[in-house]
Amino acid sequence: MRIKWFSLVRITGLVLVLIYHFFKSALPGGFIGVDVFFTFSGYLITALLIDEFARFRSIDVIGFLRRRFYRIVPPLVFMVLVCTPFLLLVRTEFISGIKYQIAAALGFVTNYFEIVLGNSYENQFAPHVYLHTWSLAVEMHFYVLWGLCAWLLACMSKTIRSYKVKIAGASLVLLVATYLAMATGAQNSTNLSIQYFSTQTHVFPFFIGALLSCVAGIAQTGELFDQLEQKLSTQLTLVGLVASCGVLVFLSVFMHFEDLFTYTFGFLFASLAAAAMIFFARMLHQKTEGINEPGIVSFVADTSYGVYLFHWPLYIIFAEKVDPVLAALLTLVLSFVFASCSFYVLEPALAGKSPEIFSRIKLDGQKVLRGAGLALIPFAAAVAFIALTAPQLSDFQNDLLLNASLQEQSAMTMTRKHADTSQASNYNVVEGVTYIGDSVSLACSFLPAGCAARCSN
Repeated sequence: MRIKWFSLVRITGLVLVLIYHFFKSALPGGFIGVDVFFTFSGYLITALLIDEFARFRSIDVIGFLRRRFYRIVPPLVFMVLVCTPFLLLVRTEFISGIKYQIAAALGFVTNYFEIVLGNSYENQFAPHVYLHTWSLAVEMHFYVLWGLCAWLLACMSKTIRSYKVKIAGASLVLLVATYLAMATGAQNSTNLSIQYFSTQTHVFPFFIGALLSCVAGIAQTGELFDQLEQKLSTQLTLVGLVASCGVLVFLSVFMHFEDLFTYTFGFLFASLAAAAMIFFARMLHQKTEGINEPGIVSFVADTSYGVYLFHWPLYIIFAEKVDPVLAALLTLVLSFVFASCSFYVLEPALAGKSPEIFSRIKLDGQKVLRGAGLALIPFAAAVAFIALTAPQLSDFQNDLLLNASLQEQSAMTMTRKHADTSQASNYNVVEGVTYIGDSVSLACSFLPAGCAARCSN
């Protein structure tokens, strides 16, 4: 069941992220677009699990994880295969240690990879090409853990009502715990990127979405939603949708990554605004049965995940060669091209379906897979070669190490020179005084004729 106006939620999140990455000064808080995605994913996944329990009184957790795997992993692998070879066109700062970035991205641990390195999300001399896959790591962690939790709760439930109550209770507890972990952890943090990257702190928007799904799901909408749907007019519903989107834009304009407010309240407000947008979009679907969603809106929403994957590495490559505006335009065009290939051709073929182009041209799925496999062999070989031969350190890092080594060598030379040539009297030490110590004076003694004095510290 496709809910028409959910596409607007996805597009809002994508636009915020794109503007933030392309023109950060214009939208310094556009990073909350990721929180829009998180909230929507938490809502959608939980709503689908509730609907599955309503139909079968059980949850096929293996089937759930398989579907998530086919939705997330193939586009990610496709992006790595396509983008990595083009890194040969840019500075070594972007390609050094690339094998670790690729491993972290494909292993869905980029968020903790960045934490271990001590990197800042915003302040990097040469940002990692696959830095943006940190959000996929958080998302995959949520899918696995929440899928298992939903399955366990299903095993303990006999009715859809009891299942929704358990899901709502678990969502609320996890929401409060993870939100407080972010808000309190940020208070004394010297690197706020830790709170931003970490799954245990930044996962709370998913649970806001999950909680919403218990009140206003997809097939299982709930009594409260039905009552509000009857009371609110189409105009008020549309106003609510636009207003919640406006709140997200407002927050994106005035929030900043390094502000404490962002972590104590900003992400929470953004997630609640995203939840409100989802709620009104779901209601607008009910009120516009005779109106179809514009094709361009559906297209942008369908390809939003692929565009998110491709835009960051492509923009890094183009921004090294052309001005930012042209780089953004080239990135947009190619991101949509590659995302379309992934969503409309590769993913259906991998799922055993017949891909369709423009809803008219049907392709043989097996032939598509064979053709894609052959076409991607050179890219896979290039990725393997680059990963194995890329330098561990960039030219800039090598220069830093060399300069530091030269400075240390110079300091040691001066120390040796002083030790070999200097006399105690050169340092105004009175004859007859003996100092005992290493880096600090442990004791000293002065022995004038016929008497002794001693001091220590």
